Amino acid sequence: MRNNIPKKRNFIQEKAIYTRLLLIGLLVLLTSILIRTAWVCDDAFITFRTLDNWIHGYGLTWNAGYRVQAYTHPLWLFLLAPFYSLTQEPYYTSLFLSLLLSVAGVCLLLWHVTSDGFPSVLLLLTLSLSKCFTDYATSGLETPLGYFLSALFLLVYRFPQPSFKSITWLSLISAGLILTRPDFGLIFLPALIYMTFRYKKWIGLFGLMPGFLILLTWEGFSILYYGSWVANTAIAKLYTGIPTIEKWSQGLSYLYSCLIQDPLSVVVIVGGLAYIFFQTRRRWKVLGGCVLLYLIWVVSIGGDFMGGRFLAIPFWMIVGSALAIPLPRSVAGRTVAVAALLGLGLLNPLSPLFSGKTYRKDEPITELIDDNGVCDERGFYYRNTGLLLNLKWGQTLRHPDISRGDLARRLKQKVNVNGAIGMLGYYAGPKVFVVDYYALGDAFLARQPMVEVDSDYVQMQIAKGITPPYNSWRPGHFRRALPKDYLASITSGKNLFTDPKLKKQWDLLSAINTLPFWSGERWNAILALANDNLFQQDSTSRTPWSVINYSEILAYDSTCVQSLFQRSFQRFQAGDYMQAEKDLENAEKYSPLYLSSELIQFKMAWEQLARKYLENKQFIRSLHAAEKLIELGGIVPPEVLEELKQNAEVEKLSQPDNFDRNN
Repeated sequence: MRNNIPKKRNFIQEKAIYTRLLLIGLLVLLTSILIRTAWVCDDAFITFRTLDNWIHGYGLTWNAGYRVQAYTHPLWLFLLAPFYSLTQEPYYTSLFLSLLLSVAGVCLLLWHVTSDGFPSVLLLLTLSLSKCFTDYATSGLETPLGYFLSALFLLVYRFPQPSFKSITWLSLISAGLILTRPDFGLIFLPALIYMTFRYKKWIGLFGLMPGFLILLTWEGFSILYYGSWVANTAIAKLYTGIPTIEKWSQGLSYLYSCLIQDPLSVVVIVGGLAYIFFQTRRRWKVLGGCVLLYLIWVVSIGGDFMGGRFLAIPFWMIVGSALAIPLPRSVAGRTVAVAALLGLGLLNPLSPLFSGKTYRKDEPITELIDDNGVCDERGFYYRNTGLLLNLKWGQTLRHPDISRGDLARRLKQKVNVNGAIGMLGYYAGPKVFVVDYYALGDAFLARQPMVEVDSDYVQMQIAKGITPPYNSWRPGHFRRALPKDYLASITSGKNLFTDPKLKKQWDLLSAINTLPFWSGERWNAILALANDNLFQQDSTSRTPWSVINYSEILAYDSTCVQSLFQRSFQRFQAGDYMQAEKDLENAEKYSPLYLSSELIQFKMAWEQLARKYLENKQFIRSLHAAEKLIELGGIVPPEVLEELKQNAEVEKLSQPDNFDRNN
């Protein structure tokens, strides 16, 4: 009798052979797209530097000797650690792990969707055409781990009747997601609480304990090790003084920018939410509401500078939730759905299907950042860190900031000041103290007022002929002016501040970040930081941009390209054209490859210098500036160039033989 019971057939076995082949083909296509679009961004190297310091005995630190949490994804860092300790190489290691997790997450979603073959086809097709999904399936950031864990969450969440076991699993997965990125809690914690109360037994609360204990353990470690339960990166982005209305306006602009870059993903999110809310299954409505809550939070903080990054997990969750609900079986409806997806995906010139070695390679990098400060981040970095461009054995990554990091290490710099700190910091090594004026890795600067105007961003906008929006700040880039005596204190290891308030702030944070764990002075400082309002005013005030002293920065880091360029601009404004020219030449000398991202600014600067020298009848210098402009791809009319050459020859003949253009 027992042998006559038919064996239960699994999902794939139920499919017709052509459906199986179609699914396998689409999965292979999606995997190939993920490989072709694989890349690593600069922010990922912030984590890699922390990881490298840890592996080599400097602790979980950004700058060796200063315990500051410069990462927001502890679980991703700990997952990378054993692999990195074996390879001692971050690029291929992170890409391999990212691709593995992303493809595994897709397979889990295939297991999760209904037994009807069409949702599986629709899932693979949608993911293959989504720019936000494919862009952050690699990148070196935590999103692939988020894909995998949230797919696990959906697998457990799909059962209509919760059990103690399912609540326990959901709590563990939710804890993992929060340790992958804390703001994921806005999506998964409310859904977890809903399922716990739906269990209708008070004992279900005990099912929450494993996940709660994991989070409590991490927060306890964070307070013990870093003296704070909040990552420093979050503090750097909260202490801004930006009015709420500006944040909301910028947040809506972020969604608009994402719509322009990736219309399919935004339309799928909106359409998927509508479909979820209009069907009758409450648990999916709850999950849809959680995703909507997350999107509202994204808008409220002003969005991000990485196009699509904050939409990747919402998109993933909406696709997984909507396809868990039985879809209409109308042939016409399904045909329209597929046609709409193909239309939105294939008509987008930035579609992942069209991505290859030359993805946006010929476009000026400044053109990849739109009027709202939102960037096609993969386009920005793919030309240097794209996997297809780095497949040769023994080939090393090439990027301007890698060159700058190597230079800092070779020059044995004590301090290096920059804003793009990831690759520069990793390749500079642990002996260089990297000062980030966006304060992601600096607990002291993170609590200082933000400048009213980010001069680097303003110059980029002006060079593009765009009036900077709002108060000239860019999402995710909240610049701080380096206070007087800050660099002196860093290099000397002593508190050299003359301002009493800054002196007290420095003592407090230095005690937390550098003293032994169990030092009484350190714990007094931690309690003081938690209860004192010493930094309260700094969280709402703004600093005039003119406070930034570029000459002071260059006194400690003569290779700081942005400071050289900005000081050149200031000197030009003051009429000191010769010194402005020297600063421009030094900026090129210390980082010639960096011209790729600042090309428009440099062209503009050399053109202005050429005009000013011409007005002053300094033809030799005007000719030199014009020739520099031509080298950078600028245009000088042939007749103007010829006239300059003739006048320069006349001027040279009228000068002493020892004439020196730089004196």
